[in-house]
Amino acid sequence: MSSASHEDRVFPTYPRVGVGVVLLRGKNVLLVKRGHEPAKGEWSIPGGLIHLGEGAEDAAHRELMEECGIRADIKKVIDIFELIEQKDVSEIKYHFVVIEFLAHYIGGVVKAASDAEEAGWFSLQDIDGMSCSNKVKELVRLAMNM
Repeated sequence: MSSASHEDRVFPTYPRVGVGVVLLRGKNVLLVKRGHEPAKGEWSIPGGLIHLGEGAEDAAHRELMEECGIRADIKKVIDIFELIEQKDVSEIKYHFVVIEFLAHYIGGVVKAASDAEEAGWFSLQDIDGMSCSNKVKELVRLAMNM
């Protein structure tokens, strides 16, 4: 997520709205290794925050290009979920509302950029052994069964 500084995301005064893109190329999905919290060092679906005045689908295209150098055909929304992490009872450390899109690869050579440490194409079998959240695995399975 690259549209706001990391400091703006921690202990927010309101929820941050972002997008994720489950990008398929044949039987493989594009994943990025996160360079920043939350979930630094884990494999994730590419995405980021929506800029003020930017449509969600436009944000999805921009984030794919910024993080991975990839162009995609955005198909449809496949999930909307919240990520809320509390520091303690009275403080919210993170609060994201994420719109997840299904997309198909059009072109570009994968290269990690922006806040992604690594990026690559992975099969469902690869993902089962990787350090990524159950939500990532659930979204990839959902997309591959559509």
